[in-house]
Amino acid sequence: MLDAIDQTGRGVGLFGHGRVGKFDYRLSVNDAFKNNTASTPATLTTGVAQFNPRARGKVYQGYFAWEFLEKEANLVPFPVGTYLGSKRVFNLGTGFLYYANGLYLRDQAAPTATPAAGAWAIPYRQQDLSVFAADVFFDTPVDTAQRTAFTIYSAFYKYNMGNNLVRYAGNLNPGYGSAALRGNAVPVVGTGTAQTIQTGYLLPQRLLGPKARLQPYASYTHGHYEGLRREDGRIQDVHLFDGGVNVLLDGHQAKITLNYRARPDFTNVNDVRYRPEVTMQMQAIL
Repeated sequence: MLDAIDQTGRGVGLFGHGRVGKFDYRLSVNDAFKNNTASTPATLTTGVAQFNPRARGKVYQGYFAWEFLEKEANLVPFPVGTYLGSKRVFNLGTGFLYYANGLYLRDQAAPTATPAAGAWAIPYRQQDLSVFAADVFFDTPVDTAQRTAFTIYSAFYKYNMGNNLVRYAGNLNPGYGSAALRGNAVPVVGTGTAQTIQTGYLLPQRLLGPKARLQPYASYTHGHYEGLRREDGRIQDVHLFDGGVNVLLDGHQAKITLNYRARPDFTNVNDVRYRPEVTMQMQAIL
């Protein structure tokens, strides 16, 4: 949903959060952004939903967590991901997103000629957008003398994004082109379910000194989307394998990541090939 109904996760509306004992909650109501799709009922693929350019509703979101051990900082909407051995955290959470009429669909083939009243006179129907998720997060020191730590995160997602919608995304690069399967794009969301697990281990502080830490990590994501099917009608599952190392500088002030991905190439959905992909990125707090 990023950049379709919001601006990279940001919206205009109301946000509230708080904590009662070990119970942490976050709620928001935002005006949906007008999406940048230029589609009309005439350009839709029959039976495949797309984001509705005429939708003008509210986006309702919430996330609730029970913190069994130490409490996480909740001054900002996003958690830190790892406390670098300074805390022992174990949380169970669940969340939702709902946007009425956020999608639309044409059930029948488009007429050969556009009606005199325009493309929006072609029959279509609207569909709601909803997401349900549940997750677990565990972060703990391992050796307090060496300042090592272990982190694991896992989540389950249930997406209702209209009939057969699958959304591809990838890092922008010259090979991306205009087609969904060009460059390093992969299916990231769609009507159906997905699961992910991510884990990392913070190596001893003495390796690079007090200001730089190494954190090898690995992750796996599985997607099962109704709109991604082989020619015989069976769903073609998505498998994303990632591994690499984070170089954390001065705590969370900056991070350099070197990542390797066995990237599934869906150019031929009946014969998915895995391509090697290596990326490097840097993030800094200014």
